Amino acid sequence: MCSMPDGVLRSNVDAFPSVSPHPWRRPARTWVLFGLVGLTFGLYAFVWIFVSWRQIKQEEGDDTKHPFWHTLAMLVPIYGLFRFYAHMRAIRQLARQAGARTNLLPAAALLLWIVFNVLARLGGRGTVGNWLIVAAAFGEGVLFAWAQTALNRTWLALPGGALPVRTPPLDWLLLGLGGLLSLGALLR
Repeated sequence: MCSMPDGVLRSNVDAFPSVSPHPWRRPARTWVLFGLVGLTFGLYAFVWIFVSWRQIKQEEGDDTKHPFWHTLAMLVPIYGLFRFYAHMRAIRQLARQAGARTNLLPAAALLLWIVFNVLARLGGRGTVGNWLIVAAAFGEGVLFAWAQTALNRTWLALPGGALPVRTPPLDWLLLGLGGLLSLGALLR
């Protein structure tokens, strides 16, 4: 058997798939993201913001990006809107640099974010109000799926490609729990 310079047998290396040099490039199923954001009434959006900002940070090698603080900044009135716009702009710029096709428009995404949040705030009074909250949450789901589509295309267009799509078990659990929560809100 032929051995490699570092003493590892070639047959052992060939038996296992190679590990991606870019482990953060993992496309996500947009329909799962849509469901998670909608069924958790928008709360999962903050998880996605954290994860995607961390991916962008790793791709760019930018140590000035702080995913936790960036995500927390989304909760600050007015300033959070600027951070949300910066997030969408970073995704679009990364996609363009990679040569990936995207129709993600940061200004349109920001406007939709504002509209869905206003609708969610208007809801909550009676059955119609609950439906409005759920509709706003699923609207946000569409918005985040739009941004994830741009990220997926980016990861696939970059040299070295992306890891295979994988949905963590916790996401499946959250989908189930979120579905029960949404159903309870609508039947109330």
